[in-house]
Amino acid sequence: GEGINITHTYLKQGIYKVYANAKSDKGQGGAVNNVNVSPYLKLKIYQVNGGVANHQPNGSTWDPEPGETNPDLYFKIFNSAGIELTGSAGYAHDPNVLSTQYPISPMVGITDFDGYFTVYFLDYDLGNLEDDTLGIYKFRPADYFRESLYFPDLFVMTDSTTGAGINVNVVWTN
Repeated sequence: GEGINITHTYLKQGIYKVYANAKSDKGQGGAVNNVNVSPYLKLKIYQVNGGVANHQPNGSTWDPEPGETNPDLYFKIFNSAGIELTGSAGYAHDPNVLSTQYPISPMVGITDFDGYFTVYFLDYDLGNLEDDTLGIYKFRPADYFRESLYFPDLFVMTDSTTGAGINVNVVWTN
């Protein structure tokens, strides 16, 4: 059957939850859907930059391997469903450096503005050693355009424990 048509005009850009309920003599039901009120449908990551101090918070160097003291940096990016967007191995590590940048080609695309995407900034370690996590950064694109018309082209964060910093360069597209 048909019901009443309802419209609403949003005054600010953002991600809005829209609720619909229906009731008839056969029962009732409802649905919830997110609506993107913005001129963009996709966020593409085209570069990740990161840097860390030359010592861990406990004062030791990052790498235990002989002749190396600095971390072997690399990144992994995951979407809101936990699926890695950078391939099974992440980006190739950059050995024995304190900062690095990775131009990403092809660009990593994010279409779920209401969900979080996560960038892991890691130190690759050899053998049975577990890779050190320099920082874990979560971004929810909708948080950055709810209050204004500004769509940032750079996400910047610092890990409070390790002091590691990361810049994620993006472009907004349709």
